[in-house]
Amino acid sequence: MDAADDHTWLRGVRSLQPAEYLVADGGRTRTHRYWRPASVDGLVEPEEIRAAFDRAIEQRSVSDVPRAAVLSGGVDSTAIAAGLTAAGVPLDGYVLRYQDGIGGSGDDVAYATEVAERLGVRLTVCDLDRHAAADLVPVLPTRLMRPLLHGAELAMHHLYGTIAGDRKVVVYSGHGADELWGYQDGRYFPVVDPLAPTYIHGRHYLTHRLHADERPVWAKLVGWMAHGLDVDMNVVTDRVWERTMDEYRALKTASPLKRGRHHLMRRFLVYVNDMVDATSSTFTLEDRPVFQDVTLTELAFRCPEHLKDTNKPGSHKSLLKAALADLMPESVRHRRKQGFPTPTDPRYVQRLTELADGLGTPFGLPPLPDALRAELGVGEWMFLASSSAWLDHLAEFRTEPRSHVESSPS
Repeated sequence: MDAADDHTWLRGVRSLQPAEYLVADGGRTRTHRYWRPASVDGLVEPEEIRAAFDRAIEQRSVSDVPRAAVLSGGVDSTAIAAGLTAAGVPLDGYVLRYQDGIGGSGDDVAYATEVAERLGVRLTVCDLDRHAAADLVPVLPTRLMRPLLHGAELAMHHLYGTIAGDRKVVVYSGHGADELWGYQDGRYFPVVDPLAPTYIHGRHYLTHRLHADERPVWAKLVGWMAHGLDVDMNVVTDRVWERTMDEYRALKTASPLKRGRHHLMRRFLVYVNDMVDATSSTFTLEDRPVFQDVTLTELAFRCPEHLKDTNKPGSHKSLLKAALADLMPESVRHRRKQGFPTPTDPRYVQRLTELADGLGTPFGLPPLPDALRAELGVGEWMFLASSSAWLDHLAEFRTEPRSHVESSPS
């Protein structure tokens, strides 16, 4: 996820990067990067953030089609819904509720309901159970054109499908706010956490590949697959992380935290937006992520990391909250940030295991060893099943090259 760049899962196919366009001229192509954030630090006041946020809302409120807002009851989605309704934009709210212990934040519906009632917005609760989630595992790779790497992909697809089913065309979301203003009290993004031990800051975190320590089961699975395919994982890892470090080195600053923030914007946020674009466009929805407004992005990048969080309990995004305080109830302001927890229902794990076994081990590999199978969790089984489904999908498009037979003169 953190290594997302212009490479794709298809050989010879590249993707355009943020703030980049492609020019095709007379059989030649070239790309041009028309914007990049300036690597400077500067004081950012709440009033400046609020003015930029209001402009971003105003610019994105223009539409003559039915509109919706993803409303999780968190800071970002609440501020957007409140800003839009204050501007007189008619919209409906949608919140996802996970059933059967398959993941997600358990109290989103309660907070979203409070916000919707306060704003006078109609709220639709979209339930996702283990059966619907598992049924999507073989389908989504055909939309994303890659295997599944995170359960959020299932949630986004299900949510956008419900929104489109209600004939909405434009949807507002808070995607990007976490990556720009702070997330999970720094725990999930240690590369930009000012209070984290220095040995996990910036370049050290990236070059020492701490992901293997954070996701040991994933590392074991990938290692087993690489061995079976006669792939030197050290070569692959060096190549991927060299590309990852290119953008980290490209930013001209001595601050490891600002380099880390740039890494999040250019890597992880690209991955998030890829998920959003693929799942929303499946239903011809236009997603408008307000917090990725250029001015707001520049403010977030300019702001020193230590100013974004006061490091008090529940203080994540304290600067952003100060700027948008009047747009949300106190309960939302003091709500602890919740991530996407590992699903706990063993029946969901069993369902994915059965799905993966039915589709077969991907890449022509033999069945997994029993010891490794016993360690795998939801993410690993989802990756295996979706990889097999994706490869089967690609096989449908393969054609054998035509044979050319030279005819002899008669």
